[in-house]
Amino acid sequence: MQNVASWLLALVVAVVQGELLPGKSAPALLWSYKLSEGIQEYQLAYNMTTVLPAPEFNAIALELLDHCNSHAYVFVNQPGLRLEDFDYEDAWTVLPNYLSRSSSALRFEQVEVSPSNVFENLIAHTKRRCDVQREIILRAEQTNQFEPYIDAQSRIIQVHFSPLPGDGRNERPSREDVLADHDQRLRRILGRLPSPAVTVIYTSLEPADRLSASPPRAGIFPEIFEHESRRIEYERNDRDLQVNRYFPSHHPKMEPIEEVELSLLDPKFIQSNLKLLKLIAVSAIGSLTWQLYSLFSPKLPVATPKGTAKRQKGQKKLVKLATAQAAKQAEEVKLEVSQQEKED
Repeated sequence: MQNVASWLLALVVAVVQGELLPGKSAPALLWSYKLSEGIQEYQLAYNMTTVLPAPEFNAIALELLDHCNSHAYVFVNQPGLRLEDFDYEDAWTVLPNYLSRSSSALRFEQVEVSPSNVFENLIAHTKRRCDVQREIILRAEQTNQFEPYIDAQSRIIQVHFSPLPGDGRNERPSREDVLADHDQRLRRILGRLPSPAVTVIYTSLEPADRLSASPPRAGIFPEIFEHESRRIEYERNDRDLQVNRYFPSHHPKMEPIEEVELSLLDPKFIQSNLKLLKLIAVSAIGSLTWQLYSLFSPKLPVATPKGTAKRQKGQKKLVKLATAQAAKQAEEVKLEVSQQEKED
């Protein structure tokens, strides 16, 4: 609040001393994609019916740049720009879009234009404060030939558009057409930057006299700057929020089976599975019958390996005995035959 109080005091002193020259002012827009805390106070304290002194504008711009929260610092000079040019609503399609998406944005309808190039001081300060080593300068037709870059080094970009034509009806192209063309060129420049994190100062270093000496009745883009959300500061572009990770929805290859409670007493179930039920019943009855027969039938001796060996040994003895008896009987028969032959 001390900064705002000192700024208001300097503004009053400048008005009293008559240091603000009527007609030598230009509108100015300042915005940053990331939040620059403390900047919004100047917007709330500003009165658009007064002219903002050049030193105060310079101090506000320096405070905005001191945050060093951007990958590119763009200084746009539109020679001949005046407050009434923002009444051409059809000419401005890009600038309002960038302003509405920015976390910090300021508008000053009337800023005293310093005799010296205010950009020089701001650019030198940015290079030193934010350690920016590279600078790109685009003049007039070069603004339509901006080549994109893909490295991560911060840059200062100066954009100097060609002066705006007069207000005559016979002017070709018209003032509105030139504003619309420059608006699209700015879109191509900002759209080709590798990061949306930019800080932009848009004004005129060569102002034109206002069409009316009366104080402005409407501010620049009131639908943006007079929105209730602009009364508080918050980060509008925080991409590191706790966002739920994406999981694809489940798409089964087969349709889910309907949940149907089956019952043995269901007539449809019995009719469609009659053969299977009969087979189950026959198997169950047969198994029960076998169990009952095994339970009540006389028990037979169970053969063991040892009993089997004894039985085999006894069988061998019987075979040998039978063989011996047969041999003995054969010998006896042989003796009887031989005796009969002798008697004959």
